Amino acid sequence: MSNPVWGMLAKSQTDPETIEEAIVRLIAAHEADAESHIGTGKSLENHKSAVTLDHPVESIAPNKLEQNFFQKMVLVGSFQSLDGYDFLASESDFNAAGVWLTTSRVLNNIAYLVTKHVSSLDADFDKNPILEFESKVLIQDAAEVYLGLGDMFLNMSGPFIGFKFASGNVYAIITDENGDEVASELVGSWAGTDFYRFRIEYFKGVGAKLYINNSLVSTLNNTTPDGDVSSYFCCYLKTLSTGFGPEVYLKPFSYQQNN
Repeated sequence: MSNPVWGMLAKSQTDPETIEEAIVRLIAAHEADAESHIGTGKSLENHKSAVTLDHPVESIAPNKLEQNFFQKMVLVGSFQSLDGYDFLASESDFNAAGVWLTTSRVLNNIAYLVTKHVSSLDADFDKNPILEFESKVLIQDAAEVYLGLGDMFLNMSGPFIGFKFASGNVYAIITDENGDEVASELVGSWAGTDFYRFRIEYFKGVGAKLYINNSLVSTLNNTTPDGDVSSYFCCYLKTLSTGFGPEVYLKPFSYQQNN
């Protein structure tokens, strides 16, 4: 007596479908189910939410990339030279890795570093800007620090989206063209002594998303900022009490917007 082929056996005495036919049917049903691999803990959801997608080298086909290089403007701001910045600080230092600046310990003394204004070459809130940078912020209660996108220096006026450090806390904020806060959310207490990565995304007609160390910390559904803004990147410091002064360390930043 010959041995039967396992896959050709019926599933049971009451079901004539063979094991092989059942396997083919179940695989087809699985492939046809649009929700087979989505949901918490399933493969597509994990793939989608992963910070890094590890694919083999040279596995991305060129026809899957944007064909028009000029669809976006992308720049990297470094601090090897400060010629491209408006800059003021009581003390500072910089090299190829970044820049350090601080105020004096005198009441209302300020320091700032912002990209220079050049007509027709400025940042534009209408073009969905994204700013990302790393910074170490050393601050006492009697001081303020602003880091972000827009105009927030000298007279504290101008539209701005970013982070405000004050009173031992960090806030996500949006200001209007007068420097008045039109949206604000407490992110948490701040006692940072190391570098953190900050990311700011603004979508015209929608609002802003702000991240710290790749985690979303605030969604501000405010669309006040629009049009050109002088600075791709803005760092502003202020002493609020004699004897205290904030310090900021900055590494090179990246900025992009639609053309």
